[in-house]
This record gives sequence, structure tokens and C-alpha cells, in this order.
Amino acid sequence: MNYARQQTKPSMMFAALVAAMVVLILTVAAIPAYAQTFKKLYDAPGGPGISNPDAGATAQGRDGSMYTTSPYGGTDYGTLFKVTPSGKVTVVNNTGIGYFVVSGVTLGTDGNLYGTDQDGGPGGDCGFAGCGQIYKVTPAGVETVLYSFTGFDDGSDPHSAPIEGANGTFYGTTNSSNAASISTAYSITSKGKFSTLHTFTNAEGQTVIAGLVQGTDGNFYGSAATQGANGYGSIFKMTPSGVVTVLHSFTNADGNYPYLPLVQASDGNFYGTTNTGGLGDGVVFKITPSGTYTVLHNLDGNGDGAAPSSSLTQGSDGKLYGVTSDVNASTHGTIFSITTTGTFKTLYTFTGGTDGNNPNSPLKLNTNGKFYGATYSGGDLSLCDDGGCGVVYSLDVGLKPFVNLVTASGKEGAK
Repeated sequence: MNYARQQTKPSMMFAALVAAMVVLILTVAAIPAYAQTFKKLYDAPGGPGISNPDAGATAQGRDGSMYTTSPYGGTDYGTLFKVTPSGKVTVVNNTGIGYFVVSGVTLGTDGNLYGTDQDGGPGGDCGFAGCGQIYKVTPAGVETVLYSFTGFDDGSDPHSAPIEGANGTFYGTTNSSNAASISTAYSITSKGKFSTLHTFTNAEGQTVIAGLVQGTDGNFYGSAATQGANGYGSIFKMTPSGVVTVLHSFTNADGNYPYLPLVQASDGNFYGTTNTGGLGDGVVFKITPSGTYTVLHNLDGNGDGAAPSSSLTQGSDGKLYGVTSDVNASTHGTIFSITTTGTFKTLYTFTGGTDGNNPNSPLKLNTNGKFYGATYSGGDLSLCDDGGCGVVYSLDVGLKPFVNLVTASGKEGAK
């Protein structure tokens, strides 16, 4: 009798446990997915302040703020500005940053910000406007010109910010050599020692607008928007000494005009977009370091947008995030996510009004878990001739903070 009771107790407890687990599972399943939240933080006022943000790179400084550039505004065609995580926008430099600063900036290990302008510097072979410059700026806004291009063998018209290699030297590209319309790759130290590493051939690709990214293998990877074996651009690998190997030549059916930087994801592969090609409105692609190329998604020009207009950013959730500039042939734009296996989702569609228009700047994932970006126009529609001077915005998709800054020193016993 007693033995029978001891045998039935566990089974009753097990039944209760199973019931509790079923309730728990049903409760978890009923939790809705996190709804992404778009928030406009700032209306660009136009010159002499920030005007038409359109930058290739955004850097998070040591103070936690995001730093980037606008090609217009300021007193001399361009500004450097910062955005705090809470959304406060401040112009850091609007007087000496150069002409047409579309590069944005990258952060050096010395804490300074590095970028380029397209038309600054002495005239060289480029006429009155200049052939472009490489500069560094302190977070307080003090600028130092490191190098002025001449338009000859060293190149001209740099669109992208140089990146710092593992050896502490910076590496970048120019769109062309003014006389020959041939792109170049260069290296430069933080003190301004400059070297031309490579002059691209038509077979390798031209119009190297995109910046470089250093892979975990130590090589640099990039893309050329035109030329290549088929005339539609290429993806290449370059050693630190400047030896270039073409990994893929676009055919238009698999993409066309890849003018944006690549990103190496946590799986070791590189991801990017083309502005056109595929089914006609651009593609999102994956390429391995050895050159195996895969189209992950063909943009449809409707709900998921068209003409990707900035590089991709990998979130802490493993997904890739980016923006397009067109929807239904109207220049409004979208924000999207895509997994490394190709599952695509439109997260936000711009109206072209007060929320912004034509988001050409890349998303920047701050260590607080939110994305930050900018649009070229829109916002306060009473400003600028084309309907607004642009906005700065944030996008919260539910990612948690993944870095906490702590004090580097303290008294004995402090944490």
C-alpha cells in the first residue's frame, strides 16, 4: 500500500511538471517580436551648419559619440559633426575640412579621426578646385592635412576615408588619376608619409569609390564600380604591399556598379551590395575570401527598395543592415535587414517628407545597441532648395548594449 503511494507520487509530480512546461512554452511563444523604432533626432539646418549629410563612413569616438561628415554646409563645402547616443548633434569643424567631404571618417587607434575630401588642396592637375586631400581631425575639431593629391601618379578625387591597418598604417583608394582616369590605392602614416601602392588596370576595374576593408587574413578587400572583365565592375583582394587579385567580375545579371565598401561578417565571408544590376534594382551579395560569389537577394524596386546607397553593417544579432535610396522610382528610400543566408526584411520606408529622404549614409551600430544614420534631404522642408537639408535618425531593433566603457584606473579597492 505504502509502496504503491510512493510509485504514484512521482508520476503525479511529472504530470504537473509537464503541464507547467506546456504553459511556459505557450507563454514564451505568445511574446511578440520586438517592433523596430525609428526616431528622427535632428533636422540639418543647411550652411553654414550641416547640410545634406552624405558620407561613406561613420566612426564611434572614444566618447561614445558618432562622428561623420556632410559634403555641403560649413564655410567651405563641408562639415564634420558628431551625434551623441541621446541624439544631440554638434558641429565639430565647419571651416577647414576641405571641399566636398563625402568620405565620412574612420577612428584611428590614436583617438583621431581620418578622412578625405574630393576637391581640396592645391590645384595640381585638377584645376582650381584641387585634387583632394587626406586629413586627420582631433575630436575637438583641430584639423591637420596629411597629404594633398596632385592628380598624376598618386591619383585624385578620393571618395572614401582611409582605414587603419593592423600595422598602424592607413590604407585607401582614389577614384581616378585626373590625366588618365585610372584609380589608385595608397598607404599613408599618421604623420603623412604617403605611398602609391597600386594603379588599377581596366581588367582589374576602375572607379574605385569604395573604401577598403582589411580581412582577418591581413589582406585588403574592395570593389571597383566599373570596368573589369565584363565592364560592370569587380571585387578584388590586395596585399599590404599592393598586389591585386580579381576575385569576381560582375556580369550585370549578378549585379552592376558595386561602388560601396564590403564588410567582413563574423562567419569570415564578405558582404556587399550593387547599385544596379540583377533584376534591375541592385543585389545583396556574399563572397568568400577565395572568391566564391553568391547573390543573396535581388531588390525588387517596390517594397524592399532599389539602388542600395551605403555599405552594410552587421548587428550583434548576426544580421546585416543597410539602406536603399529609391522606392518605386521615387527618391525616398528604405532601411532593411538581411541574414547571411538571404532572408530579407524591410524595416522602415521613408516618406520623403519630415522623416527624411534619400538615406545615403551607412547605418552605424553604436555600442548602446542602436543604429544611427542620416538622409541626404528631407526633414524641415522649408530648408534647402531640394526640400529639406536632411535628417539624423536612430533605429532601435531591440539589440542590447554590447560594450560598456569603464574607467581605466582608480584608487585601490575601486571597481
